[in-house]
Amino acid sequence: MKEHRAFTDTLDYYAFEIAKGAMAPEDKVNAKLVEELLAKFELSPDFTANELLTVWKKN
Repeated sequence: MKEHRAFTDTLDYYAFEIAKGAMAPEDKVNAKLVEELLAKFELSPDFTANELLTVWKKN
């Protein structure tokens, strides 16, 4: 995640906006969001979006 700060910063941004209620009520920080962001940033990690989300939540 340190190598792709733009991705991590974007995920942090969406998480913050969702938490404060600025996004649609059905928006969640979940594997689907992570998959969408990975595609947007053209990243193809050797692990699943869910595994990435788990690590991100711990940090």
